[in-house]
Amino acid sequence: MPNTIEWSEEEMQLLIDLRSEGNEDYWRRFGRSNIPFWDEIGVKIQEEFGMTVTGVQAREKFKGMIKDCKVSKIHVKKNGFNYIYILLILILVIRKV
Repeated sequence: MPNTIEWSEEEMQLLIDLRSEGNEDYWRRFGRSNIPFWDEIGVKIQEEFGMTVTGVQAREKFKGMIKDCKVSKIHVKKNGFNYIYILLILILVIRKV
């Protein structure tokens, strides 16, 4: 069974912020390994919250949040909900992930 971490809303927000702030660096590494990029994010989360997070765990959590948001968008588009509803779903997804 995989080793899972319970992420708080603040930890997820920091993960999103760090990935966003490092976007240029992330894409500059295209064709090379992004392992050091995610390892740096894991270290920053550890420093901020004291929780042990590896780069792999940070990357997988981020990928999972993206996947959950995409699924929510597909559901919203398919059912014809409005933009405000989309925003509410995204907020709920971040809190439940």
